[in-house]
Amino acid sequence: MLRKYKKTQIIRNKFPVMVLNYMRPENLINFIIPALLKEPIISKIIIVHGNKDTVFGVSELLDDEIKQVENIWHVGNYAKNTELRCFRRWDLVYTLRKKGLLNEDCILIQDDDIMFHLNEINKLYVKYNENTSVLISGSFGRNIINNIYDCNTVSGNCDIVIGQSIFGSIDTICRAVEEIKNKNIPNDIIQYEDDITMCYFTLKDKQIKNKQHLSVPLKFTGLSSNDAVSSRSNHLEMRNRTLTYLLNLSL
Repeated sequence: MLRKYKKTQIIRNKFPVMVLNYMRPENLINFIIPALLKEPIISKIIIVHGNKDTVFGVSELLDDEIKQVENIWHVGNYAKNTELRCFRRWDLVYTLRKKGLLNEDCILIQDDDIMFHLNEINKLYVKYNENTSVLISGSFGRNIINNIYDCNTVSGNCDIVIGQSIFGSIDTICRAVEEIKNKNIPNDIIQYEDDITMCYFTLKDKQIKNKQHLSVPLKFTGLSSNDAVSSRSNHLEMRNRTLTYLLNLSL
């Protein structure tokens, strides 16, 4: 039975971690989940299953169903995977908050190809409590130069945090998702360029070129990443198309 909290009962000093599962369940089973279970600051681990054929940890999981096994939540997210692709993680944060199932103050959302070393993610929470940045990356960031997406990795204040790992306020994320839902944004932008989209919509002033996000490179082990979104032949083209689209919204 999942415990529901009153909307006013915000859980602090701990935060959940959300990881999408689609084609690389072995990364989660063998590396990511065992590592996260050692972190006392984590309130729960949310595994978002987008592929029925790679579900693990539970005997059966229906679409939109949530099953809790100790500190791990397994969420069936098959239709949303088809509809939203990468953006389904942000949509699920919004949905769980609205249902009263996600009452922590902040959340870490990470990919299935990265395993943070013990106690490293605590540094994200420390930076979050300094209240100087909107979204925080545990890997690296990017900047916008002359309205173009720059591929050089950066640390510290940055324009864009990469979707490999993003930490932030759940309320801020939910406000951004609600705003995105109310706009007719092309599917290929929110499906695959969800990190740039969230970096824009989480900003109240929408000034994405003002380095309002933060990269805090943590120690981690890279895992198998076959068929990663970043390996697409048109990846850079889509990054810049998304950026141009968002910058034009501010005009």
